[in-house]
Amino acid sequence: MVKEEVAISRAVLGLVGPKPTVLVTCVDEGGKPNIITIAAVTAASHEPPMFVIAIRHDRYSHQLVERTKEFVINVPTTNLVEQTNLCGRISGRDVDKFKEAKISAVQGKVVKAPLIAECPINIECKVVDSIKPGTHTLYVGQVVAVHVENGAFDEGKLNLEDFPTIGYNQVEYLRPGEVIAKT
Repeated sequence: MVKEEVAISRAVLGLVGPKPTVLVTCVDEGGKPNIITIAAVTAASHEPPMFVIAIRHDRYSHQLVERTKEFVINVPTTNLVEQTNLCGRISGRDVDKFKEAKISAVQGKVVKAPLIAECPINIECKVVDSIKPGTHTLYVGQVVAVHVENGAFDEGKLNLEDFPTIGYNQVEYLRPGEVIAKT
């Protein structure tokens, strides 16, 4: 196997992929909602359950999460790929993304940020920590409520056949592939 050295740049982040893609909702202090498409989300803790999301400092959603200390991770399926792409291309500073993407906001149980009705999974989080290592802030959100459509989560795993989530590979969105091994 022959390997080549690659220059250290932003492009190397694409070497680990595809990445799960989610729609994160947040609100301003007055309750105005926003959506940001994020392909930088991962589990941070099993007990208590926590997730980390990364939001670039210049994004509108960054200031909203920074101020309110809450967000909702909404897991879209492939039938929402156009809305997911749209929410990643336009700014909530200028546009009501719910209206533009024709997505429905639903009140959550614990946080003020809305759930996205069309997403089969909604995970309400309260920020318990953050770190600013570079261009993004990593927000650690403790799970405070979870809403899952019947059949989407069976026996501790996602039903990707009926609820195919979206992966992101730098410039393309992907559907989950085949099972190649089991643990």
